[in-house]
Amino acid sequence: MTDRIVLAGMVFLARHGVNEWEKVEEQRFEVDVELGVDSRGAAAADDIAGTVDYRAVREAVRAVVEGPSVNLI
Repeated sequence: MTDRIVLAGMVFLARHGVNEWEKVEEQRFEVDVELGVDSRGAAAADDIAGTVDYRAVREAVRAVVEGPSVNLI
């Protein structure tokens, strides 16, 4: 069985695009992430260490979005 965890509406400012102004001016990016996880073991053991750390997921997404500029269309 897979549980569905959704982090929706995360907003970051970054510089991505193919136009020069997009590489200079920060733009707003809104990101949704959906995770499929099996949390049965963590639930049965009542073990928080076996669950998803939402802060770590958000930080990983932030690092990608706010990272080096890419040519998005």
